[in-house]
Amino acid sequence: MEAQVVGSEKEIDVLVRNSDIERNRIQNDRIKINAIVSEIASLQAKIKELQDRQAAIQAGITKGEKVIADNDKAVAALRVKISGFQD
Repeated sequence: MEAQVVGSEKEIDVLVRNSDIERNRIQNDRIKINAIVSEIASLQAKIKELQDRQAAIQAGITKGEKVIADNDKAVAALRVKISGFQD
């Protein structure tokens, strides 16, 4: 009977030690997950910043293209006007 108690206590010690090891591993994994979550949030903020910059640059391009189109129309109209003077 005494041997069974000692054997059971040793088994309990092993199980408790294994549980402690798992608790530590889980705690470390949670720390890693928190770091990953923070990194993801940082990258998402950077992506948002880049998308905003892209939109601003695209808006500038679109505005510039409209200016060019308006200028092309004005040039064409002036050429027609000049051609009318020369006739």
